Amino acid sequence: NIEYAGGDLSMEDMIPDEQVVITISHAGYIKRTSLTEYKTQNRGGVGQKGSTTRNEDFLENLFIGTNHQYMLFFTEKGKCFWMRVFEIPEGSKTSKGRAIQNLINLEPDDKLKAFICTKDLKDEEY
Repeated sequence: NIEYAGGDLSMEDMIPDEQVVITISHAGYIKRTSLTEYKTQNRGGVGQKGSTTRNEDFLENLFIGTNHQYMLFFTEKGKCFWMRVFEIPEGSKTSKGRAIQNLINLEPDDKLKAFICTKDLKDEEY
């Protein structure tokens, strides 16, 4: 017999809390990539492309975190948006990512100014 085990199952329970690299480009494109896609290069190693960007764009922010952590986004107008790291679209090292304004409800005349990756939102400092 199959029995209903009960209990609440959340999205977080289904996603492994693995380490990821979060990159944000100057033009506001964000992606999450598994840390296992990056490898340590020893002496004499051949370089590898870490990321690609659109024309005139470049990587501006890089965070190492885990899927269960939170990303906080602060705007010029003083608003703060947050999302779980696992909600950031996953991309390979060479993908460009998704525009942040498509992921959060950013007003057209507002701009993102700062980002923080934090373990949880319970800390009084945040």
